[in-house]
Amino acid sequence: MRIRRISLENFGSHQKTDITFADGINAIIGNNGAGKTTILEAIAYALYHRAARSQDELIRIGAPYMRVALEFEIDGRSYIVTRERGRDGGVSAELHEITEGGKKLIQRDQSKVSSQIEAILGFSRDVFLQGIYVRQGEIQELLESQPSKRKEIIARLLGIDMLERLWEELRGVVDRLDSEIRGMDREIAAIGDVDKERLEVERNIERIERELSDIDSQRYTLQLKIEELKKVVDETEEKRREFIELKSKLTEVERKIEQNMRKKKELEDELIKIDESLSKLPEIEEIASKFDKISRVRDLAIKLSDLRRNLETANERLDELKALEEEISDIEGRKEIFMRIEEEIENKRRKKQELTKLDMKLADLKEKEKDLLKRINEINVLSSEELYSLREIVEEVPEDPEEALRFCSQFSENLKKRLEEIDQNIRNLNSEAAALRERINRYSLYLRELNMNPERCPLCKSKLTIEDIEKLKENLQRSLNEVEARIPEIEAKLTGLNEERELTMERI
Repeated sequence: MRIRRISLENFGSHQKTDITFADGINAIIGNNGAGKTTILEAIAYALYHRAARSQDELIRIGAPYMRVALEFEIDGRSYIVTRERGRDGGVSAELHEITEGGKKLIQRDQSKVSSQIEAILGFSRDVFLQGIYVRQGEIQELLESQPSKRKEIIARLLGIDMLERLWEELRGVVDRLDSEIRGMDREIAAIGDVDKERLEVERNIERIERELSDIDSQRYTLQLKIEELKKVVDETEEKRREFIELKSKLTEVERKIEQNMRKKKELEDELIKIDESLSKLPEIEEIASKFDKISRVRDLAIKLSDLRRNLETANERLDELKALEEEISDIEGRKEIFMRIEEEIENKRRKKQELTKLDMKLADLKEKEKDLLKRINEINVLSSEELYSLREIVEEVPEDPEEALRFCSQFSENLKKRLEEIDQNIRNLNSEAAALRERINRYSLYLRELNMNPERCPLCKSKLTIEDIEKLKENLQRSLNEVEARIPEIEAKLTGLNEERELTMERI
């Protein structure tokens, strides 16, 4: 790798510095405190996002941010990495490849850029700091120390002393792992019995699948019956609506009949009066003969004309009464039709009850189906995943003890990282569940306050209209239902995470 150029802005003691490196050896000369070591620190920071000081101390005093850009070349390809950090904690990082057409973005984000640079260079930050980069004062200490002390310093610079301590600490772990490997060999010898159990489990799964197939066929038959009954119920509901309309019309017709009956009675009374008047006609004629003939004839003609008009009116009323009697007779016939419709509605209602029972039976079958599927999943987990996982782990363990040690250490570290992730997820879910339960209590309290004092808003205590109260209740109830529906989901996730945590602890 060759470092071509570095640009510093508000980094350490550098306000704005650009340095271009030539091929071969480059020497950086300056007084104490001029920022020579800061340049080397900026190179390490640009490559691996690490420094000897805290990152806030890297920002120049009085400056709101710092920026470092490093251009380097490796295997004939040039790259430029840029990192920025502000006093507010905001960070950014970008890695570009320099091409003939300009710059091509490869990666962004601090950790991803660092991982990409490690992949490009082929060595990690620890290798860079221990084998390539020497900090200020370490060379002087090496040159001035005694030979016995010099060996200790070289071991510390190269990280050899740490490796020796680790080897001494891990010697017991290696012996324990050797014992565990021998135990695994014995377990592998017993895998044959596990295969027999797996065959038995597979036969049980086939039997359960046949039972599920029978349940599916029964469910399909029940669904067809339910569809037929739903059609019958829809038809019944339609007839019931027609019956209600006809019943309403019947009530209106009966009211009209009552009015017409009153009119009939009035006409009959009026007709009786007319008959009485006609019965008095001979007397009137006899009396009229005693008076002047012309006057009598005129008066009688007027009265006779009035009587004739009254008689015509009475005949018209009688015709109306006959029409009403015919309409009453027709309504009586419709009453019988209504009675038959009511009987049919009652039959449909009984069928609807039968349909409800079938729905309940179908729900029971679905619950049984869920239980069977759960049993199948548990059997599959026990019979296949754990067995295959065990085989894969055993096959991956190298035969060489040192390689086996490294493998088991890495495997243990991965399990510990996964355990930390599980614990963090459990804490997050518990926090979320606690927040949801708090919201449930708060919504329930608001609803109780609304029921006890429906004229005031439980939040702002302002006066509400009836429409506003109903809308507020509806919104609160809907929010309460949504939050309550989330609780079982979180509990299910927590159950799965706890089970995975127990399994991970056993593996560790």
